[in-house]
Amino acid sequence: AIGNEELWVKSRVERHREAYSDVWENSRADGTWLQISTYKTNSGGMLVTYTDVTELKSREEELGNAQSQLNDALEAIDQGFIIYDADDRLVLVNSAFKKMFPGSDKYLFPGARFEDVFRSGAIIDEQNDIEAYVKERKERRHAHGGRQILQSKDGSWKIVTSSRSRDGGTVSVWTDVT
Repeated sequence: AIGNEELWVKSRVERHREAYSDVWENSRADGTWLQISTYKTNSGGMLVTYTDVTELKSREEELGNAQSQLNDALEAIDQGFIIYDADDRLVLVNSAFKKMFPGSDKYLFPGARFEDVFRSGAIIDEQNDIEAYVKERKERRHAHGGRQILQSKDGSWKIVTSSRSRDGGTVSVWTDVT
């Protein structure tokens, strides 16, 4: 707005006239952030609230940096890494895991169910009895946890180390030992 104050004021007045309600965030020159909420009242007036969200913005930035660092670390390792939540829905998977199972990347998205991911894997791996394969994988996963050695139909061998997280999810590291 510096240098264009009249235009800025004009746009704000117009925004107030047209908007029924509106919420936006604005960074200030001193580094603070405000969330500005406007609500048109029944009598035609305007209620405007200003909330300092500087701390929230700072935490969002820290979270974004931590997520970026975690993703960088997971992409730097050679092992496949995959996380499922307590409801057996995919949360995170790295590219090394996807490379171990060519053609599976279209099935590996956040929210995908464990059994659907392994059903697609059984199809790609050309298993004879897909549903039996999925059932066996689910049973094996819940019964064993820990460490498993698996052989794919193509002859490759993988060591799978799985652990339960505090929230009931499952974290698995896949290592190709062919």
